[in-house]
Amino acid sequence: MKKVIVTTANKISSKNLETLKKSLVKKYGKELEYDLRLDPSVIGGIKIVVGSRSIDMTVKGQLSQISKQVVTKI
Repeated sequence: MKKVIVTTANKISSKNLETLKKSLVKKYGKELEYDLRLDPSVIGGIKIVVGSRSIDMTVKGQLSQISKQVVTKI
């Protein structure tokens, strides 16, 4: 069974959670265990970790990427 960690700043709605679960089942199969986490520091968006794969679509993640790009261009 694969563990799926879903991190958001606010509680995800039931409708959005069901949509997310359907998408993840299509990609990874039915044997998924969900760990829903609230972390206000992500500011907004969602971070999904499945095994060793991480998809970071949070505001915090985007700000981090922008910061790295600015530093490398200076």
